[in-house]
Amino acid sequence: MTTSGKAPFTVYQPTNTKNWYVRFSVKGQGQKRIALGTDDKHAAEQIAVDIWRSANNIKIPKEQKTVRDIATEQIKAGTLTQSQQSILTRYIVGFWGEELPTHITQTEIDKYRLWRKTYWTEGPGRNINYIEFERNGTLIKRKVIRAEPSASTLRADYSVLKSFLKFCRDKHYITTSPEIKSTKITQRKKISSFKREEIRQVFLYLQKDWEDHQDKTSKSFEKQYAHSQLMILLFFLLLTHTGMTVEECTNLRWSDMIGIYLDGRSIDKPDQIFIKIRHRTKPRTVVPLIGLATLFNVLICIQLLMKLDFREKDHIWRNAKGQHIKNVADKVLDGIKKCNLIDDEDGEPRTLAAIRTFYVHSVIKSIGYNSMVAENVGMSLYQLEKVYGIQHNQADEALKALRSTSIF
Repeated sequence: MTTSGKAPFTVYQPTNTKNWYVRFSVKGQGQKRIALGTDDKHAAEQIAVDIWRSANNIKIPKEQKTVRDIATEQIKAGTLTQSQQSILTRYIVGFWGEELPTHITQTEIDKYRLWRKTYWTEGPGRNINYIEFERNGTLIKRKVIRAEPSASTLRADYSVLKSFLKFCRDKHYITTSPEIKSTKITQRKKISSFKREEIRQVFLYLQKDWEDHQDKTSKSFEKQYAHSQLMILLFFLLLTHTGMTVEECTNLRWSDMIGIYLDGRSIDKPDQIFIKIRHRTKPRTVVPLIGLATLFNVLICIQLLMKLDFREKDHIWRNAKGQHIKNVADKVLDGIKKCNLIDDEDGEPRTLAAIRTFYVHSVIKSIGYNSMVAENVGMSLYQLEKVYGIQHNQADEALKALRSTSIF
């Protein structure tokens, strides 16, 4: 069907001929199929309208013309290029053909935008393989590109729509025309991530860097156990094991760590560690992946040896004087650079947000339960899908949980 979805007839091309036909129903007479005598699709649409109107005894007063009629009038005026004529007949007439121009409101234009964006992928053009057009007297056949139109293509289309509405206003078919808002489209930037082997490569580098910086001959516990390098390694592990943001991890205090002893005792229940995230409007409790207990024990012991206090307000990342260190994230990024992983496979520079992307995708791939992961990273399911492209099916998750549960 080549006209508006509201058109009461269908223009089609049988398999045994190149010419177009029209099909519609007349009350009391059943369905009619009429040959239009042309292989030109747009000409066929014009003829089909006249046949349908005649068969249904529909007369449009001279002072009331449809979008299709006015488009024909504008084309005859000779003010449009061949390309603009194609846009007018294929898209504008295709969407509003049998409507009066007064029907084109801002709401209708918003609907048109969506229809136009998917014209070649889901709409009327999805079954069209070639476009024919004339250039310098020569008929050219071009293969259809099945993709959403670019921003520049849409701007050209809306320019023709503006021209058409102005023509309607100048001819007094409408008194005012709706404002067509900006058509600027911003393409969502691809979110970089890490591969599992890359995360392991960074971990091994930071672990070795910690070991290499330990100075057993030093009398300073900070240097003896490479306190700074241990914090960098643990910061990296917290990002990979929790999906926290860099800011959240940077501002962690010891009072945010639940299930960790601050007196040097070993953590006897590593699966009972939780992390409180202080947020003004959306505080949450994070469940980390298992594997952080040992390094947290070591860090606490070193800070105890350094005679640092563990008051509620004390940050996890601090120097020998107990002052909050805010650049640990930068040191992790330096480690990623040393591993030659600062650029992703497309050559785009990575930030530490790529670790969060890795966490989201890898955990969901391993265990499913999108809703749990969304809650852990402080996002809604909608945000998870919008930002990371995660498709969610809550019914599947519920079914999986029910299948694995027993009340006996």
